[in-house]
Amino acid sequence: YCLGDNPDGATIFPFIIAGDTQFDAQRERSSVDFSPKASVQYDFTDSAMAYLTVAQGYKSGGYTGQPVNPDNLEFDAETALTYEVGAKSEWLGGAARLNASLFYTDFKDLQVSTFNGVGYVVENAASATIYGLEYEAMLMTPYSILIGLNGALTESEYSSFPRAACTAENTNPPPCDLTGRRLRLVPELKTTFTLGWQGGVLDWPFLTHAGMTASYTTEVALATDLDPIDVRVPGTTYGLQAGIKAHDDSWHITLFGDNVTSRESLAAAQDSPGLRGTHFGGVYPSASYEIELGFRF
Repeated sequence: YCLGDNPDGATIFPFIIAGDTQFDAQRERSSVDFSPKASVQYDFTDSAMAYLTVAQGYKSGGYTGQPVNPDNLEFDAETALTYEVGAKSEWLGGAARLNASLFYTDFKDLQVSTFNGVGYVVENAASATIYGLEYEAMLMTPYSILIGLNGALTESEYSSFPRAACTAENTNPPPCDLTGRRLRLVPELKTTFTLGWQGGVLDWPFLTHAGMTASYTTEVALATDLDPIDVRVPGTTYGLQAGIKAHDDSWHITLFGDNVTSRESLAAAQDSPGLRGTHFGGVYPSASYEIELGFRF
């Protein structure tokens, strides 16, 4: 059954959403923020440097589109303090590059989006931390073959999240405590390997180029309640490209292939609070190809 008209435009289903009440509210919000950033850089040589950065981040609060009671009509601002130290360098006369950085971010009142059975409601987790290593390496070989590797090793944790959403299968009354659990949508490892080549073939009046990418990601939690069913499993997605182009870049024809092995992978997933044991979601497209034609006049 459906609870009558809601003054704020939300349609409420009592058998799906616990704690729903009719309410009428008029509120105003205003925000002013100063987010400083400080960086120090030291150049060892013309091709090597190190840096240290400290930055304050801010995301304003607001109103949720599907409030079920006055308490979740409004959410607070989110703040973040980030520390980063890293180095950038070039080698072999610019034919090789190696960059790496360590980072640590402390979130306060982290904004999270939770599915309540009707729509996604933005709420504030108490605090969270994310830290890890980012890296980028590139090598141009004497044979016009480019090799690249980039990615990140990341650790994350809800430092405090005692009023989190519960999974649909949970028989205890909400809320649930996700303190100490890994953040949604943050994999431990995400890395991409790139291989490319460009050059002339025989005496043909154009350049030929070809390349491939292999992107690997560890398991990713997709639902805010961290339901173990709603995860993207580890795996690798492959992409290809090949084409020809003019020596002066005045035209090009390129074929792109995405997910060429048709790897099955969840794009999003969520449990349904009204139907225990029921989950829904969507998948990334299977193999797809497109041709790009470009001209410069």
